[in-house]
Order: sequence, then structure tokens, then C-alpha cells
Amino acid sequence: MDNKLVVIASLKEIGFKNGATLPELFKNISQIGLKPCSVETGLLLRLVWKNQPESQNNILSGTHEVPN
Repeated sequence: MDNKLVVIASLKEIGFKNGATLPELFKNISQIGLKPCSVETGLLLRLVWKNQPESQNNILSGTHEVPN
């Protein structure tokens, strides 16, 4: 089993002051030697990271309600 280091950083911390598109984000992180985590790792992080900050973008995060 390979050990991996997970880096959690804000967009601002990796060089984006005003947000970024997903292609811009992927390009930037590859230039600084990082890469996206695997789907499995992402899912596991969502389950175990209890104090995750909530998104302030209500268009993307929505209301988390089931439609009528």
C-alpha cells in the first residue's frame, strides 16, 4: 500500500484571488506539483472530515433539498 499526502488548501492559498474554473485549477495545481485525489479518496474524506467549511456559493451547493 502506497502512502499519500493529502493537501487541503483554499483557492486563495494556491494562487487564485478571485476564484477559478476547474480547468484553471487543474492546470495550476499540476504546475505546483499537486494532482487531484482519486474518487475513492475524495469520498472517504467527505465521510471522515466532520468540520468541513460550507460553500458560500449557493448556486453550486444549492439547498440540499429533494425536489417536489
